[in-house]
Formats: sequence, C-alpha cells, structure tokens
Amino acid sequence: MCGFNLVKQKRMQHQNNNLQDFDFISKLPTLKTSNVIDFVNAAAQGLINYQRISAYYNDDNWLIKLDFKSYIKKQKATH
Repeated sequence: MCGFNLVKQKRMQHQNNNLQDFDFISKLPTLKTSNVIDFVNAAAQGLINYQRISAYYNDDNWLIKLDFKSYIKKQKATH
C-alpha cells in the first residue's frame, strides 16, 4: 500500500473511534459567510467548543507528524 492509503485508513479509524466528536465538528457552522451575524455566531461556537475541537484534532497528533516526516524523506529520496 502506498502512504496515502495508510494515512487515509488511520484517519478513518480515528473518525470511527471518535464518531460523536466528528459528527459534532461536522455540524458546526462555517466561518465562510458574508453575513456578519452568522460569522460571529460561528466564531462563538468555535471558541466555546475549542477544547473539544482541539482534543479531537490533537489526539494521536504525533503519529501524523511522524507520517509527514517519513513522506518528506521519501520525497527527498526520489529527487
């Protein structure tokens, strides 16, 4: 398997293990809006739930960095 498929499998496994957090984050309002009120509400929701969001994305973060470093080394080896 190439590195992309392994990373995709790890990401899907992380999502499945943390399904409630993934669904919660997916349903957060977007910051990409031209309406100021919607933007303020979306920013407030992000700040209110910052700890939950950062915990989801920082979980197993060392593994992602390790995968990225190995990817960079593979890229350097091919050039």
